[in-house]
Amino acid sequence: MQEIHSSKDRTQGRLPKRRGAACAELDYRQFALVSQQLTASYARLSAMGMPQHAVATAMLGATVNLYECFGMTAELPAVLRALADRLEQSGVPLS
Repeated sequence: MQEIHSSKDRTQGRLPKRRGAACAELDYRQFALVSQQLTASYARLSAMGMPQHAVATAMLGATVNLYECFGMTAELPAVLRALADRLEQSGVPLS
């Protein structure tokens, strides 16, 4: 299973698979289709009149589910704190 690191480890949309391992890097372009599908799904929720906080909660819920599926729930609080800090400081969490 791939180990996910903090945003500090990211370089130009890529994330090392494992520290110290001679592995290929993850190319986030591979997720373009699923990203488009998720965006369309959340846009439909908004178009149906769902409140913004409900759509935001659904988005975060999906993220929590992914962390649970990959046994990474313990990583989530620190990741969310770092993301929130970065968003408050710069307004751009993933750049």
